[in-house]
Amino acid sequence: MGVGDAALVLPSPVFGIPGFAGRAERTARNTLENCLLFAVLALTAHVSGATPPLVLLGAQVFVVSRLVFIAVYYLGMMVRGMF
Repeated sequence: MGVGDAALVLPSPVFGIPGFAGRAERTARNTLENCLLFAVLALTAHVSGATPPLVLLGAQVFVVSRLVFIAVYYLGMMVRGMF
């Protein structure tokens, strides 16, 4: 096992949280990362003078997709845990 392989085996504090709490933590971190990217894109669109209706549509698609992602992520685990 090389040095690169050893780095892959080390546990991450986020992945060490079991069950729903760990899933919620990972979802929150993922959402924060995506919100930061969205903020950069929204600022770029504003500075470049993009068409407001298109910017609004993009923002709405982003928010709805994040909410759907969170719901499916949580519900998928609940359904999978039932069987």
